[in-house]
Amino acid sequence: MMDDSEYVSGNEIARQWREMPHRKQADRIVNEMIHNHLTAEEVFALSGLPEHEFARMLAGDGAVTNAQYEALYTQIQLHRRDSVNDHN
Repeated sequence: MMDDSEYVSGNEIARQWREMPHRKQADRIVNEMIHNHLTAEEVFALSGLPEHEFARMLAGDGAVTNAQYEALYTQIQLHRRDSVNDHN
């Protein structure tokens, strides 16, 4: 059984998430995934990152650079264009 020191409130989790250094870039990636009907597996493959680093990227963790976010965003955009061209 967990004692009280092991519990984290929802407010604390939300605060920590808001303070992630790359939260806005991560939100942008997730929004593009949804908009373009891409799965996490597809975007993971595009990222070229190890699984644990990709998870940190989607969380907005500081382990990933702005350049890596921009590169992945560009890859998602290119994937969308390729998908549209494949259907024509």
